[in-house]
Amino acid sequence: MTIHNIEDLATYLGIDVKSLKKDIYNGTDCGASIEWDNKSVTISSIVEGSDAEFSKTLKFPFSSDSYDTWIEELEDLTNKEWEEINKQ
Repeated sequence: MTIHNIEDLATYLGIDVKSLKKDIYNGTDCGASIEWDNKSVTISSIVEGSDAEFSKTLKFPFSSDSYDTWIEELEDLTNKEWEEINKQ
């Protein structure tokens, strides 16, 4: 699916734009945040206990595959960072 705007992203995810921030945060293990404007969305996450922050901006239009791939990468990056800083 091609995502042309924030409404398309919400539709793809099966959620309402009004709850997009909360649903993305709650729907990811890393507690991802999302910000958007008319040209793009930025999806990021910080890792508790470290200075690490991972972020990517997807410019409209982008594919749903691009979104899914970034969410998977973000989860992997934050998990690896968390594991690294919490080694005993």
